[in-house]
Amino acid sequence: MNGWWLALLILTGCQSPDIKKFDDACDFLSQKTEWFSYAQEAESNWGVSSGLILAIIYQESSFKAEAGHQTKYLLGFIPWGRVSSAYGFAQAKDAVWGEYISERGGILTERTRFKDASDFIGWYLNRISKQVGLKKTDGYNLYLAYHEGPTGYKNKTYRSKPWLLAVAKRVAKRAEEYDKQINDCHFSLKMKSLFFF
Repeated sequence: MNGWWLALLILTGCQSPDIKKFDDACDFLSQKTEWFSYAQEAESNWGVSSGLILAIIYQESSFKAEAGHQTKYLLGFIPWGRVSSAYGFAQAKDAVWGEYISERGGILTERTRFKDASDFIGWYLNRISKQVGLKKTDGYNLYLAYHEGPTGYKNKTYRSKPWLLAVAKRVAKRAEEYDKQINDCHFSLKMKSLFFF
């Protein structure tokens, strides 16, 4: 009986916490050390800051693995696909996700896995920065291009979307805040990820 209770306590302690607030990167990453490791890995691979990767995930999905656009209904009640194919942490659309899979993915690569979503965002922003000539530190314009796609960004489609310009400002600001916070607690997050990942 004692062994059973001990096993239960260990399993309960290993459960992922249900995070409700994402304003402090040090706070939520200390609860999700694997997210810190994956964001850092993507930063290392693509030269895009962890803060920007996390800020885009926050904006696109509120850190929900299975976030997706609402379902379309035929005749008002028959499910008939989604309004958009955007899905997962990064809200990656089918077409660009397919390109990512052909370059980087494997049979287990999923939009609902934080590791894959983080790497996808780094990969896509790296590609965007080359295609449209943006610095990888320009969170505002990178987010506009992430949202509109490289062609849409070149055609300045965002100019007719004042709401999107406001969102891009928020993403860029959050990215800066996340980067500062991660810099302040980087050592403790690194240590925690080594021992509890």
